[in-house]
Amino acid sequence: MNWSTAIRKLFGVAPDAPVDYDLFLSLLDAQDRDRTTKAVQQSIDTGCNFDVQYRVHRQSDEGHWVRAVGTTINGPDGIPARLSGISAASSPVCARMAPRFRCI
Repeated sequence: MNWSTAIRKLFGVAPDAPVDYDLFLSLLDAQDRDRTTKAVQQSIDTGCNFDVQYRVHRQSDEGHWVRAVGTTINGPDGIPARLSGISAASSPVCARMAPRFRCI
């Protein structure tokens, strides 16, 4: 995983810390992990975009909402090779209004 400086700050991860999918999941609220995993897996399985919101718990706060929108990028062989997308701070109000996950 390649995270920008802004994403590292959003998730509370040090600039030089290694990041992987397990670390990402560990930073999510336990109630949001399964739903987020399903949205990402659906994108990998079907090629659809993902749009998911989850709570992130940094060491410095009680948690905040993040919205991630992205897609699966296939390699030259047509097999999913990576995910690409954006993540941004969200709000609890937006999170309540949004579907729990969707394929767009």
